[in-house]
Amino acid sequence: MAPTLYLIEPSPPVRGVLITAKAIGVTFTEKTVDLSKGEHLTSEYLKINPQHTVPTLVEEDGFIIWDSHAIEAYLVSKYAKNDSLYPKDLKKRALVDQRLHFDSSVAFTPMIRIVGDILQRGKNKIDENDKESGEKVYEFLEAFLNGKEWIAGDSVTIADYSLYSTITTFNVLVPIDAKKYPKVTAWLKKVGARPEAEINPQHTVPTLVEEDGFIIWDSHAIEAYLVSKYAKNDSLYPKDLKKRALVDQRLHFDSCVAFTSMARIIGDIFQRGKNKIDENHTESGEKVYEFLEAFLNGKEWIAGDSVTIADYSLYSTITSLNVLVPIDAKKYPKLTAWLKKINPQHTVTTLVEEDGFIIWDSHAIEAYLVSKYAKNDSLYPKDLKKRALVDQRLHFDSSVAFTSMARIIGDIFQRGKNKIDENHTESGKKLYEFLEAFLNGKEWIVGDSVTIADYSLYSTITSLNVLIPIDAKKYPKKLGPDQKRKSLNP
Repeated sequence: MAPTLYLIEPSPPVRGVLITAKAIGVTFTEKTVDLSKGEHLTSEYLKINPQHTVPTLVEEDGFIIWDSHAIEAYLVSKYAKNDSLYPKDLKKRALVDQRLHFDSSVAFTPMIRIVGDILQRGKNKIDENDKESGEKVYEFLEAFLNGKEWIAGDSVTIADYSLYSTITTFNVLVPIDAKKYPKVTAWLKKVGARPEAEINPQHTVPTLVEEDGFIIWDSHAIEAYLVSKYAKNDSLYPKDLKKRALVDQRLHFDSCVAFTSMARIIGDIFQRGKNKIDENHTESGEKVYEFLEAFLNGKEWIAGDSVTIADYSLYSTITSLNVLVPIDAKKYPKLTAWLKKINPQHTVTTLVEEDGFIIWDSHAIEAYLVSKYAKNDSLYPKDLKKRALVDQRLHFDSSVAFTSMARIIGDIFQRGKNKIDENHTESGKKLYEFLEAFLNGKEWIVGDSVTIADYSLYSTITSLNVLIPIDAKKYPKKLGPDQKRKSLNP
């Protein structure tokens, strides 16, 4: 008996799964879900998929997985004759994962927003900012394809299938200029000419650069790569196909549902000058919490009975979303308990080791990671005097720099202000003066070599710079040279 795929025909994510299935010779028992009749909201379907999305795959043994990207990875891992579509090589796989998350969180999101405006809200004109989002997606894809045959390298992968399905639909809404995006245009034709398709660079952080020059971005792809390469066992990202598929689904839920909801609110505040959260964004946040409450029903952790990278990713997103759309502990008791279980102090970032050791506060984590895993002590010197300087700068970051930034963000998000107080501006400028003094006669924040103090302060200052712009003439040491800044943010 074949696996069952719940679908709707016009859906780009469904199309990506069908292309993948045809490429590896898998057939389904297909069940169409009639959204107009609310079949996706029936109790029967909600038992299968509490997120009530399509596609959803149900295996013969009762295993259930949704999110097209997670389904595609699962299908190839289980049924394909080789790993070419989803390579086992850690670096190749990490690139594919990054492109899949790009699809779910960057490409698909603005496309479905336009479709929603037309079908659900009755608009007959595409907003200018949505057009710009489409153009930005095409720019990223053009960069991804620079020097490559396919979207993640020199051979076709599930990343091509997923993005092809999204972009062919997006192209109808925001037409691709072939002269402006020749590589994207050629790539679409090349994918479309493949038999399996007959059925129908990004400026983000974090970015990981390995010692051998391998580069990967998107937090979810990085997490999967790090665990696969460096962890002592697979508990955080299980090799068991069904367990891994569940983790993948939760990661994609984070990137395309939870993080998107949070990012939209932040965009309204920082880019569009709003000082009040729209009701529809509040509802989106509540919907995220409802899904998570359902995910945690009968489970200790977000993807089962042990902690995984899905918990880390979603915890980071939800603690931020909670600031914008507060979680009602009575309404979401499982979600509230899960948050407390990861970090009783309710802070981010939090590290949980395989042996159950838990540490939070970014500065403490950085020191711990370098002390335990680094090949040498250059980032956090064992020399007492050098270490004391690094520690001082770390405490400067936590007590002075980060506090200044957090105070401003608190005024905006929690107290509804739409203007930065003069005393906060003065605090920011005083902070820049301190840093300028720290850098006097030095290459880096503590001396002549980069340390974790540079990483911590860089992360804080680049955010504070958005709120209180740095005057390059007044603070030349902090802003230059360009090459040094690039080494911190590749």
